[in-house]
Amino acid sequence: MPRSLFATGTLAFIALSACASDPALDAPLLVKLVQPATDGGAIARQAAAIAGVPVSYAAAVSPQWHALRLHCASARDCAAALQRLHEQVSVYDVVQPDERRRAASSP
Repeated sequence: MPRSLFATGTLAFIALSACASDPALDAPLLVKLVQPATDGGAIARQAAAIAGVPVSYAAAVSPQWHALRLHCASARDCAAALQRLHEQVSVYDVVQPDERRRAASSP
């Protein structure tokens, strides 16, 4: 899939997701790094510097794939942050919404 088409679809997903949520938005992401890394704090700080919004580190899926969370004031802010991440092709091979289902914790 061409990168621009994927980016447009991802931005639309974030915008539509925000319509049903609070004004403050937490957007879960999966990113695939060009260079594998294991320092979650450093990965989140770099993503925040690029995105222009706070980013928290959620988990490593592998040395290249990492789960992050964008913390945005609005859907527009998240869409712009996501676009900035997509544009950093020297850092990220893939930036996509994290649509994995969370297992319900059992009592």
